[in-house]
Amino acid sequence: MIKSIFFILFIICFNSSCTQITIQLPAFFTTYQTSNSCKGVNLPARANMDYITNNSFNVEFSKLNAGTLRYPGGSFANNYNWKKELSINNHFNFKKAILFANQFDLEINYVLNYGTTTSNEAAELVRICNSNLFYYQNLRNIYFGNTNPISIKKWELGNELAAKWEWHVSWVAGGVNTYIHFSSGDSLYFPRTITDSLHYFGGELWRKGWVFNTGNDGMNIFNSNLGTIQKVDSNNLDTVIVNVSFKPIYQDSVFIWAVDSVLNQMLLDTISQEEFYDLMTQPQFLMDSNEYQILGDSAVAVYLNPPLDSGSLLLVEYKTKHPGAFQIRDSMMLADSTIEVGFCVDFRKNLLGNTIFNNRLFHSPPRFLIEHPYNSGTDLPLSQGLFTEIIYLAEKKAKKEFLNNQIELDSITNSMGLNSTIGLGLTEWNVRLCGNGGCNPSYNGILGGLYTANFFTQFYEAKRHGSIDFRLNNHFATIGEGNNLIHMFHYNSTLDSTFTTPQSHAFRMVNEVIGSNMINIDTTLISGNVSISILDQINPGIYDTIFSRALKIYEGVDSANNLFNVLILNQDDENSYSLTVNVPHSWSADTVYFEKLSGELLTDSFQLNLDTIIIS
Repeated sequence: MIKSIFFILFIICFNSSCTQITIQLPAFFTTYQTSNSCKGVNLPARANMDYITNNSFNVEFSKLNAGTLRYPGGSFANNYNWKKELSINNHFNFKKAILFANQFDLEINYVLNYGTTTSNEAAELVRICNSNLFYYQNLRNIYFGNTNPISIKKWELGNELAAKWEWHVSWVAGGVNTYIHFSSGDSLYFPRTITDSLHYFGGELWRKGWVFNTGNDGMNIFNSNLGTIQKVDSNNLDTVIVNVSFKPIYQDSVFIWAVDSVLNQMLLDTISQEEFYDLMTQPQFLMDSNEYQILGDSAVAVYLNPPLDSGSLLLVEYKTKHPGAFQIRDSMMLADSTIEVGFCVDFRKNLLGNTIFNNRLFHSPPRFLIEHPYNSGTDLPLSQGLFTEIIYLAEKKAKKEFLNNQIELDSITNSMGLNSTIGLGLTEWNVRLCGNGGCNPSYNGILGGLYTANFFTQFYEAKRHGSIDFRLNNHFATIGEGNNLIHMFHYNSTLDSTFTTPQSHAFRMVNEVIGSNMINIDTTLISGNVSISILDQINPGIYDTIFSRALKIYEGVDSANNLFNVLILNQDDENSYSLTVNVPHSWSADTVYFEKLSGELLTDSFQLNLDTIIIS
């Protein structure tokens, strides 16, 4: 028996000037359990432990009812050494992530170190996490202090590997800038048709030359060189060990350049990437083969006679190889056939249709393709006051963009006769991805909250109705200092305290209503919910007018507390609405609880209002 009703409202007004909407709550209903993998957050291994260990964060995070923790992170995960990081206490290392996941009852969605791993290492990590064999129980006890399986079922093979800035953290990156450059203007044509094939099939690659420094994700003048650069940090060293970034090294395919300290910091701040490489690779700096020794498959010992000055540079260029996504996927599946592996390089444009590729895809399909559905081009409509249009973009992604994606993937799997479908994993998203500055404060206000709520609800519904084979849904960032990256929570280091945002409240509110027992609402029992016109951008400067309901209404039930929940999102930036809610007599309901999140669309300020009404 339902005894009370809980309303969560976004920008709703209750006065005579509002348009009237009537909702008849259902006497009988069926519920749907939203999967944990759809309720995810990103909390990377680089997170400052102060963000996570303060009491206010733990209190607020526990309210989210999140289901999945994406770990260890984005681009840097492509060469993340989880074993090495276990010894660094002030990092959110794998052991601490496991404790965190257990504390908040989260599944872990793991981003595999695709950039430097081997297929054997990938398979072994799966066994360490999931195997019940005594050997792996003992390893877990050594690494994590717990013998219980971690049971990681969702695995991403790397992060954004087709992006042009991934060269410094991965064996091979994208071919957006389609050349690898060498000295004297020489270059190698390296388009996506080549890089995508290498991603999937693996192969050999010379780590020599340079690519454009994009400045993204830690890329700089040093790591834009494909080889490994190491500074000499003492005047008296006669031997320097250089661990290359991407093993294994071929024994007969190595060049080493020992460059004296003429390349000082002042010079590095003024020269271009091309000038830097030309200086580094002058003939007089090339070492003879008797001046170094290759150690195993991942390091070289460089003999300095005479020693170089402190601040000098060593450049190691070498040929290496990689197993590729297909082989890594197969090894992981052999280690645990119950896991789901996702590919992060879309094969549809450059590879699909090739006989060799199609045959391998048939035998080694992914369970999902990974997408990062950030919004772009939102600043212009924001400046024009088109707030509803920005909120609508979440609905557009669920009902157009990714629905069409799923239809295409279903067509591929059906035509190829694959035994399983290929779904979608949305592992990073937000209303606006802002860098180190220049983010409009409105994104951190109620606008960001409404977009976040609309995104989660739209994709929960898509999962509920089966229109999208939806495997993962991880919001971009959980917590950080400052407001620029649109985190769910903001940390203040001076106060050692965590502050909520409209996005964190939106996530919490959505999950309170439909995160567990979602009801398939009968829209015929709602009257007065008018359609509003929205400008939908088809191409730059070209718009179409579409129509969407002013209010998004969702229902769920908390059976344990005899509580019926209603979530209402007002995406109309021009009008307000009042509600009449009819409650079935059979419920014997006696109390209504209200929570309203509201704010000014032009600022980052927001308010939470709570109220209780006794039903007479």
